[in-house]
Amino acid sequence: MKNRKLLVVLLSLAGVQVGCQSQVSPDEAKLSVSFTENAITETAYQGDTLYLQSNYVGNFQPDFIQVTQVSGESLEPIQTVCEYDSNLDTGVVWEEDKQRVSCTARFEKPYITSTQDYQFQAQAYDIYGNYSESFISVQMLPGELSPLNVTLGQDQLAQNGEKVYLSPVVNLDQRYHEVSYQWQLLSNDFNYDFPTTSESEFLEISVPDYLGTISNGSLVYRLTVVDELGREATDTISVHINQSSNPTVLNVEAGSSIYTHENIIELSGSASEEAIFYYWQAVSEENSNIVSQNSLSTSVELSNDGMYEFELLVSKTQLDTVDQRQSVPEFNRDRLVVVKSSDLIYHVDAGQSLNVNQSVVDLSVNVLAQIESEKLYYYWESLTPDASISMAESASTTALLPNVAGVYQFKVYVSQTPLDAQNLDQVASHQQDVVVVQYAP
Repeated sequence: MKNRKLLVVLLSLAGVQVGCQSQVSPDEAKLSVSFTENAITETAYQGDTLYLQSNYVGNFQPDFIQVTQVSGESLEPIQTVCEYDSNLDTGVVWEEDKQRVSCTARFEKPYITSTQDYQFQAQAYDIYGNYSESFISVQMLPGELSPLNVTLGQDQLAQNGEKVYLSPVVNLDQRYHEVSYQWQLLSNDFNYDFPTTSESEFLEISVPDYLGTISNGSLVYRLTVVDELGREATDTISVHINQSSNPTVLNVEAGSSIYTHENIIELSGSASEEAIFYYWQAVSEENSNIVSQNSLSTSVELSNDGMYEFELLVSKTQLDTVDQRQSVPEFNRDRLVVVKSSDLIYHVDAGQSLNVNQSVVDLSVNVLAQIESEKLYYYWESLTPDASISMAESASTTALLPNVAGVYQFKVYVSQTPLDAQNLDQVASHQQDVVVVQYAP
């Protein structure tokens, strides 16, 4: 083994004095040194220590005890501590007044990627030069990989003319400590060329004295780190420029998705009382006309069948210009989807997944955009074996009777004509829905 490293503790006569001197002559000296276990299997984790305990028993005081690594990749020794112990029981009856010493050697565990074998030797001499040795084998297993993650911390604030330094904190496995960095600008509220990409560990952002027509807004950066194994971790951070340290969150809601066959629909949003100004805008490319854009509730004309998306912006300041609307932060915006289909009479929603512990569970279905006075028929189907369900062709509510703990799936069909198990395939996709129930009694 290259560069063999020894851990040696010299125990002088003054250092390990025992009760009374032995009367046994040097020719009759008996001593033994042994490790506590014959073989050890250890797992190497970051910062771990390997402990090897050897025990010396003899009828004369030890001169020194030596713990040596004899095979395997060289380990860094830390310390060996030996203590005299008159109560150490070796199970062997020798002469009276035996010297007993327990030594613990410590080595730094390696950062390994595969199983490694090591061997250590304990050697002991008494004060008359009598010798004993023992060996121990240690198999080291690679520890589990420490997860790779990166944290960029809280969002940053900056003013015109200032610099911002983005500094990541990366936690990684020390066996694979080489990582690469990739910064990417995800959004930029300004007409100014801030850094878009970088492969350095730290990112410096210089805010100019003048940003153009938009005086305040935000930058959003994403950092991706990749270790030697190809594992990736990401985090994002926002840099708010010329904004208050506590931007106002106005709790805006644009409303639930709408399914309709009508050409004119009503949009009704809500927001915190602090919000004074409102603005509805179309996000999708489908042709539509918003009757009143500057109110919480408005009407929208839909020209064609298709999916529309609308966004409601709220603010404590005016929203008359494009620049003013672009400066509204994401947390003061909300969107909703509108689906228009000429042959769509209703849309079925069986509700959200349920976690229950009772033996009877009520299931209900919501029908959106239903035509007045139209009679609808319902059919509930179990998609999971061993589940009983109460079915009625004209009931929007039914009862589930789970037999055992587990996850159950049920589908509800809604139609303008009577339903049974033979004609379910004729029901359109928007007229059926699935609900999941997790039952844990």
